[in-house]
Amino acid sequence: MREFKYAENGYLLTIQESPGFSRKYNVELSGCLHGCAMLEPKVRLLAAFEPFRPRLCIEDVQGNGYSSGIQAQGIGTLLFNTALQLLLQRYPPEMLVYGELSDVGDSRDPSPAKECKDRRERFWRSFGFDVGSGGYTGTTITSALCALRLKTQDVRIHGRFPRYIELDRFVETGGS
Repeated sequence: MREFKYAENGYLLTIQESPGFSRKYNVELSGCLHGCAMLEPKVRLLAAFEPFRPRLCIEDVQGNGYSSGIQAQGIGTLLFNTALQLLLQRYPPEMLVYGELSDVGDSRDPSPAKECKDRRERFWRSFGFDVGSGGYTGTTITSALCALRLKTQDVRIHGRFPRYIELDRFVETGGS
């Protein structure tokens, strides 16, 4: 497993890339939020390359949903910005990127549940994904890799950690 890290202002951003034909990616943020209350559980984005189709799957974003109290603060943007840079370096531009959106952790009350769904769909559209219906969960995202766009504005999470970090600023630390 290859591992890359970037640290700043009490935050640590880690990228893990598994070896082999069918690669797995884990982009994870840990650190302090709101006066150094630890970010637990860590927020992570999971992606995988499916070599037999071939396509890339956004498997999950975990830890920053409705019930976490840290949604809509730029953390998901940071994770996808980082993953997207890596994918753009590793795969051809015409590669299909897809996923299914999950409502795990959303409120079960209708009004907040709709707000969660709308916010999630806006988030993925803002990177260039088409959001449609279908799949097991009812909502899918699809795009060619070349149609996706990074969000490179100089915006910080809680004024302390950037939402966009160029990959060359990461240090390879090995891994297992």
